[in-house]
Amino acid sequence: MTKKTNMTKKQDRFITFFLVLIIIVLINAISYQFSPVLDLTRDRVYSLSKESKLTLKKLKSPMTVKLFITPNLPPPLSTYERYTKDLLSQYKNAGGGNFQFEIIDAIKNQSEAIDYGVQESQISVLEKDQTQIKRVFFGMSVLYGDTRITIPFIDTTEGLEYEITSMMRNMIDKTDRLLRLQNNLDVYLIVSSEVLPLFPDDSYQILPIAISEAVAEANKTLMDKVVFKNIDTEETNFNEIVEYLDIEKITWDDVLDSDGNVLAEGGSGYFTIAVANGDDIRFLDTYSILEGGKDTVVDEINIAIDNLLKIKKNIGYLEGHGEPPYTLVPPEYGGNPQDAYSAVSDFANSISETYDFVPVSIVNKPLPNSLDALIIASPQSALTEYELYEIDQFIMTGKPVLFLFNSVNVDVAAQSQGMPPRIINFNTGLNSIITNYGLYVEPNLIFDEESYKAQPSQNAPVENLYYVPLLLPENINSKSPITKGLNLIVVPFASEIIEVSNAMSNTKVTVLASTSRRSWTEVQGYSFSPNTTKVPDYSDRFAKRIVAAMVEGEMKSAFADREIPELENQVNLRVSKKLNSTPYGSVFVVSSSEMVKNPGFMANSIFLMNIVDYMAGDVGLMDIRRKGVIYNPPFSVDEGIKFVVRAINIVLLPLGVILFGLILWNMDKKRRRAIKKRFDN
Repeated sequence: MTKKTNMTKKQDRFITFFLVLIIIVLINAISYQFSPVLDLTRDRVYSLSKESKLTLKKLKSPMTVKLFITPNLPPPLSTYERYTKDLLSQYKNAGGGNFQFEIIDAIKNQSEAIDYGVQESQISVLEKDQTQIKRVFFGMSVLYGDTRITIPFIDTTEGLEYEITSMMRNMIDKTDRLLRLQNNLDVYLIVSSEVLPLFPDDSYQILPIAISEAVAEANKTLMDKVVFKNIDTEETNFNEIVEYLDIEKITWDDVLDSDGNVLAEGGSGYFTIAVANGDDIRFLDTYSILEGGKDTVVDEINIAIDNLLKIKKNIGYLEGHGEPPYTLVPPEYGGNPQDAYSAVSDFANSISETYDFVPVSIVNKPLPNSLDALIIASPQSALTEYELYEIDQFIMTGKPVLFLFNSVNVDVAAQSQGMPPRIINFNTGLNSIITNYGLYVEPNLIFDEESYKAQPSQNAPVENLYYVPLLLPENINSKSPITKGLNLIVVPFASEIIEVSNAMSNTKVTVLASTSRRSWTEVQGYSFSPNTTKVPDYSDRFAKRIVAAMVEGEMKSAFADREIPELENQVNLRVSKKLNSTPYGSVFVVSSSEMVKNPGFMANSIFLMNIVDYMAGDVGLMDIRRKGVIYNPPFSVDEGIKFVVRAINIVLLPLGVILFGLILWNMDKKRRRAIKKRFDN
């Protein structure tokens, strides 16, 4: 009987173990299928943001994502694949049935992947102790109505949620506007016979075909709302079209080759490419097309259509004063290799993902009224009074401007003679107007003990680059939506910003970032290098110094009590009345123009793009963009507090342990005595 009972118990234990194992496997399978996430990260990196959920609620019809993946992706793409699937699952769960995604084997459906714009990429894989090249697909296409946007290849998950949500917002806005559109979007091409000799190699014959193809491509995502009209100057209603578009003939002088031979005689004629929506008309840059830039026609038409539909806001970038280039030309095509480190192409590309990046010049012409905000970054020559007036009047219309400039330059020419760089004053003229709004950029250069450290080579000592201050959390405004959540900003070659009393009573100045209390300044003539720069001995030179600030509210024009500047030998193109003040001005000043250049720090990019979002009135995407900012430095602690903590750890803590041990020993001693006394009695 006992033997039988033991057998029964063994069977029960085996069955129990087997059932528990099955339950664990099922729970694991279910959790893998539904991807539950317990996100304990501070920035909620692995949870869908509030803005993404709000965007999903705006879906009025199903949105589908086709995720094309090559099976068995190698690391780190396999990790990206898992994250992407989890992210899309969260979109699906929050989409309420209006968001679906499907995973497609890109090897079995390669032609479909290519049709959707997903690109094949080459990656290096280590297999059997050998490095091999593998071609893989890993991209997605988002479909909503007749609109489609594709991410050709996902090479990182950093900012992926931001990119997907931005695409969703643009697609929803575009679809809604197209559905409300009562008439077609007409693309006009008008070229009179007089202009034909200006085209190189008879390239005019290709132009109508290129525009027709561009319109056909645009119609794939625009519900066939775009109509191409190649206007013949001999048409009976040609004059009506000219009057409707309000165009005039262009004029030109004789076009000569390098030897002085006449390629095309001077004359006049019509040459216009325009996109029209009723009375709202946008003109394409015909000059670039004459110079052979026909490949830009598709992009130009799409930008013009987006502007007509008011999908993207226009962010202007001032040029014409030696500002950093916003495009990179490969050296093999004549580009400057140094542009990779001095251009602002990364910043421009980041802006273009959400807005229309519009280069503008105000040399002898006004700022376009179509701009929603303006960026002025590192001009290398002084602006004229007329140009300063144009910027001032732009601000007086209530439109924001971001100023990125220093009041000094670093002269590196001395290095060729074996001398260290030195500081020289540099006046762009911008201080003359921003002072009127409440800020001023001092002609100095900031050095800081809390700075970037570099090691030139493996065995070389670490160098303190005091002229590249690191701004830590305690010196970054945690309450402003622009800088909230940022833990680091790097400000190389920065000048000090000070507040001035010229601002009006209803103007609010907000400091966004400043240096540590151990920073000091140097002025013109000071030479420095990592090896020669010394920390000052006098504590009165140390202070926190503002390097980024914004001014909002009521502002008075810098030209309120002055005449409108005239253009020399030019007709004044501005016909609107001078604005002397605005109740809702918005100005941002960052005193490190190097921040915006390639290659930038991730935290700097987030900071600058948050300013752009704020200027555009679109603060919803900020929380998504700053997700997963990797650098989380500890807060700096005063030496006095450090001494107290060390004293507690070294002295008080051991004394506490000894005291506790003595108390326990004494209690045990009393217990033993009590026991002995009881047994003795």
